[in-house]
Amino acid sequence: MSHTSPQWESYANWLILEPEQKERLNLPRTKEEYAQANKVSDRTLRRWQNDPMFKALVEKKQATRVNNGLSAVSVDGTPAIIADEPESSEEDEYTQIKSTLVKGALTGDPKYLDLYFKTYGKDFVAEESAARTSDLAGLSLDQLIIDSITLLGEANVVDYLRSKGYEVNLQNS
Repeated sequence: MSHTSPQWESYANWLILEPEQKERLNLPRTKEEYAQANKVSDRTLRRWQNDPMFKALVEKKQATRVNNGLSAVSVDGTPAIIADEPESSEEDEYTQIKSTLVKGALTGDPKYLDLYFKTYGKDFVAEESAARTSDLAGLSLDQLIIDSITLLGEANVVDYLRSKGYEVNLQNS
């Protein structure tokens, strides 16, 4: 599993806050205010929100926010820590875990699929996963990179590489 950028973490934390929490903590209330306070463009925020990995991060944070304390940046740049969620019951925790498992399986993640089908009595996940990964076995590294960029979109790949500290220079053909 890849690691997420600090910018993604911060934005995901901000997204899952209730409007009252943002108001009380003097945090940006709108996406435009967030973009301005954190020196990112609206377009970048939209790209992040369309990225499946970012969506999974937000869902994970929503499922685990109980008593975990979330960090965010206020409009004036001061950090804020939020930890005011009520404790959940065992039934709530079970529901959250099951919901996370189902959502993960619906994304096609082999680990989630395997656990889901083991839990519910189906065994064909390993065979399905092996068949999917074997499609990549004959590709050269160059072809794998080209196929990945085609699938993910050049802008998403560029944003990801830059978020990891790489310098990306685009050349017009």
